[in-house]
Amino acid sequence: MQIREKRISQRANGTIVKTGIRLVLVLAALCSVSPTMAADDDTKIVEQARAAIADNDYSKAKALVAPLAERNVAAAQNVLGDLKFASGENEEAFALYTKAALLGDAKAQNNLGMAHASGRGTARNDLEAVKWWRQAAEQGHAKAQNNLSVMYSRGRGVPEDAQLAAQWCEKAAEQGDVSAQENMGGKYRRGHGVVQDGKQAMKWFQKAAEQKSSIGIYGIGELYESGTGVTVDKDEALKWYQKAAALGSHPAQDKLLSLLDVNKQNEAGVLVLAPGDKFSIKFDVIDQKLVHLERSTTTGENAANFKAEQLDFSASFEPELKMTLLNVKNNLKKSVIYDCLISRPGEPFIKTSIIPIRAGLFCVESWPGRIDKLLIRNIRLLPE
Repeated sequence: MQIREKRISQRANGTIVKTGIRLVLVLAALCSVSPTMAADDDTKIVEQARAAIADNDYSKAKALVAPLAERNVAAAQNVLGDLKFASGENEEAFALYTKAALLGDAKAQNNLGMAHASGRGTARNDLEAVKWWRQAAEQGHAKAQNNLSVMYSRGRGVPEDAQLAAQWCEKAAEQGDVSAQENMGGKYRRGHGVVQDGKQAMKWFQKAAEQKSSIGIYGIGELYESGTGVTVDKDEALKWYQKAAALGSHPAQDKLLSLLDVNKQNEAGVLVLAPGDKFSIKFDVIDQKLVHLERSTTTGENAANFKAEQLDFSASFEPELKMTLLNVKNNLKKSVIYDCLISRPGEPFIKTSIIPIRAGLFCVESWPGRIDKLLIRNIRLLPE
């Protein structure tokens, strides 16, 4: 009996030892995988937070990243910093960006550079801005590379160096950064830091234009107008200026106003009104298109009487109502529709929704507050 019990005990102990070894191996395997799995989970949560921000659901985004930020997950700290900046908590945002930047997060390093360059959440410091942008740029962050390029171009935080500016700018442009593509187009057009080359300028402006950049589109127009790298072609230049003007580019609108015959300005997409301005435009209808025949412009209360059979536009600011009005009278025999873009002081043009104006009717569009400029374009007959 004693011998048998001893054997049973030995077998049991052997089983326990083997089971213990298996558990140790399983736990070791789990430990070796867990950090990667946890990192993947953190990345997914951060991406969910970014998607929530894109949907303007800031509360959800904050709830997602706040616990991760407490655990020093750099990407989460950066996103939480973005949320703090959006709510005006600049100093809190700066602190979060600093933590994430010190952990090596390139996006946070770029944001920290922006904070130092603009003085948001901290005192303005170009040297610190360059320092953090360089760290992010060396990690391949395109926006940081372009920002560093701008600092070299302007001699802010570093000695001015056009060649280094071009080198960093090109790195960012090659990654698809639209601002860098715009800048590279400008550098090649002017020969700033690179050998002047109209074809290269065209290449980068076209890449920017493909991303619907009004600067890139306008740049193409300038190349055709000046004949830099291409044959001078005024019609082609006007076509590109028209596209840029439609996106609210003020320089493009100025170009159209200076280059076009006044009777073709509306056809090309430009009627700019400020409060107090009145435009009276007469059209002919040819092949279902409105062909501009005559325009008279008046400003202020002493405006001349409008003519018959035309479209009348006037803009005004009504202080008591605290809104800007656009008045349109359709004297034509068919209903018309048009595009209207508005801009407030210091802001770009934004497109608005316009109600079609039926034949013989008067229409008033209104916007809260004072509008700086109204851009009327693409006046056309309403399809029947």
